[in-house]
Amino acid sequence: QMPAPRQAKSMARAVSGRAVASALCLLACGTCMAAEATSGVAGRVGVGDARAYLQRTLEQALGAGPELVAQVPLTHAYWLVAALTLVDGCAQARVEEVLQLVRERQNADGGFGATPGAESSALHTLAAVQVSALLDSLSGFRSDLRLVEYARAQLCAAIAEGCDARQACCATLALALLGCAPARGSEEARSVRDAILLCRNWDGAFGGVPLAESHAGTTFCCLATLSAIGELGALPRPGETARWLPGREEPVG
Repeated sequence: QMPAPRQAKSMARAVSGRAVASALCLLACGTCMAAEATSGVAGRVGVGDARAYLQRTLEQALGAGPELVAQVPLTHAYWLVAALTLVDGCAQARVEEVLQLVRERQNADGGFGATPGAESSALHTLAAVQVSALLDSLSGFRSDLRLVEYARAQLCAAIAEGCDARQACCATLALALLGCAPARGSEEARSVRDAILLCRNWDGAFGGVPLAESHAGTTFCCLATLSAIGELGALPRPGETARWLPGREEPVG
């Protein structure tokens, strides 16, 4: 259960440094899920409160000072911007500061790390591209050859021996947003498709690597990857996957 804003302030006073910066943005993650559940429903109780809370959190995160802002993981920044977008908030108000936070996390290899100087990863590179897309600022990224090559290298590495479904998904979706995803029907797309299908299990769902236990998160990763490269239609026995997914839902919804 996510703490209320008043409790969050008490938590923040009890800790310092990295924990303060992380707490502000982690709290936005829970609010993002609530925002997604209520977005697009006019007059729904709680959306206005969520919007105001997210806007305050953005102000606090960006105004915490350079040392604390540098400790905010890039994925947390993505959740906060995504949440504001879902509730039609004013993420655009401080767009340059958010984009500066993103740019500070890019490395010489073209990829992005969680924080400035951290090792690049496909996950945080996707988060950087997603934030830029949400803020209508993708043009500079699309012309960044280092970034495109990094994402391609991550995709190749993910399917080189077996398949790392999460890494393949992050790299593929980043390339798709950059307009460089493997073309439908191409040899590259077929290679990605075949690697992803290695992660499929007898129950119709997918694991993170071949022979790994089925998981809803990695099933999403695999289906998203197939969709991004135009190969979702190649999924054999899609009804099995469709039947498996509702079974993951808890009685409370």
